[in-house]
Amino acid sequence: MRDGSAGFKRPPMTHAPLAAYPALRMRRLRQADWVRRLVRETVLTPADLIWSMVVHEGEGTIPVASMPGTSRLSVKDCAAAAREARALGIPAIAVFPHIDGAKKDAAGTLAHDPNGLVATAVKAMKDAAPEVGIMCDVALDPFTDHGHDGLIENGRILNDPTVEALVAQGIMQAQAGCDILAPSDMMDGRVGALRTALEAAGLQDTMIMSYAAKYASAFYGPYREAIGSGKLGTGSVDNPADKKTYQMDSANHAEALREVALDIAEGADMVMVKPGMPYLDIVRQVVDAFAMPTFAFQVSGEYAMLMAAAQNGWLDEERAILESLGAFKRAGAAGVISYFAPVSLFFFFFIMLIISTLRNIELHPMNYFFLAAAFFSFHLLLAYLADQISIHAAFAVASLTSVFLVVSYLRLVAGLRFAALEAGGAQFVYLVLFSYAFFFKGLTGLAVTIGSVVTLFVVMQLTGRIRWAEKFGGQVRVAPAA
Repeated sequence: MRDGSAGFKRPPMTHAPLAAYPALRMRRLRQADWVRRLVRETVLTPADLIWSMVVHEGEGTIPVASMPGTSRLSVKDCAAAAREARALGIPAIAVFPHIDGAKKDAAGTLAHDPNGLVATAVKAMKDAAPEVGIMCDVALDPFTDHGHDGLIENGRILNDPTVEALVAQGIMQAQAGCDILAPSDMMDGRVGALRTALEAAGLQDTMIMSYAAKYASAFYGPYREAIGSGKLGTGSVDNPADKKTYQMDSANHAEALREVALDIAEGADMVMVKPGMPYLDIVRQVVDAFAMPTFAFQVSGEYAMLMAAAQNGWLDEERAILESLGAFKRAGAAGVISYFAPVSLFFFFFIMLIISTLRNIELHPMNYFFLAAAFFSFHLLLAYLADQISIHAAFAVASLTSVFLVVSYLRLVAGLRFAALEAGGAQFVYLVLFSYAFFFKGLTGLAVTIGSVVTLFVVMQLTGRIRWAEKFGGQVRVAPAA
């Protein structure tokens, strides 16, 4: 075998030739942030994320008790979230419906209603931010009173009649403007039926991301609360108390490869493994076996565990979120569907802003407060740009924050050395922010953004000079005073 452009390629080396210690010291490449970044094997970016959200039929937001920090969004809020995704650089949103239980039936009739909640939400999001891709769940469980993904007869989930219902649902979603159909039902043959129907309807550009390897998992519980799913084993017809006759056995891996192979052969453009973190071995096997765009779903149970631990002080929320998302990339996933998508990017953008603006820090105890206030201000700015808060609320909170900062500074930090702010990368960041603000909000948005950035500059001047010891770790070294 030889290297070159003629199509020959050396086989991958399975074992690197290792020198003996001390000629080889593995810690050499870990000794500083710059070299860790230089040799980093995987990098998480906004383009790797699909934002998972739940839409409901009413007004406003409704918190989901089992998923702290996550709420059901109204159609109007979903449109605002699409604009927020565009501003953050998130390429796509996965939308799931919460349907009023009184409107459900055993057949999930509302699943293919062209004037229903899903179609309305998709149209609103595409109107608000046409550049953001919309992915729709193709499954009956949000619409059935028994909570199963399929039609039922004599206590048995019917495959082929369910596929017919799924095709009607998928065509409706595509006609409403959905970019990616994501069948999560695990019925046999549904990908091929969807692809055939899309071609026949002139919707050949609609993509399919199949839930190819979806396991019967205990990690879906909070999601079922979020969408108001019917309790299994109840409803208007006799039905099984679990989904083990159509979702995969958690003990199997070879079966997952067969499922993926079938969906690819039937016309899937992308494939998915669900749940995510407990099945990273399956993600790796699928990527190695098929070289297809492979996604993982960081499901509601994974989200709930991390958030519960963070709220109890057992985990560092920021580091745990970014580490968990990075694990999917390390396993080979092309991207991650996650409820954490916007939260992770708030961390990412804010840290990048600080890194590009400042060199190092001379810490004072109040600096932690100043940094927290700056983070809050930045979040406030993004919320304003995404139409989640009004211009009056933004001005009011920013004014109160500024007054509090100035008063705190005058009372506390006499003699604190000011830092020289770096240009270069910071100028680019601010230019992007100003451009976004003017594009989305015109002169008013530009004025608010400039005011927010000036406030941020003041905050950073007050905090002194900062050096982040770890890119995402939040650890800070104290620079000795001159």
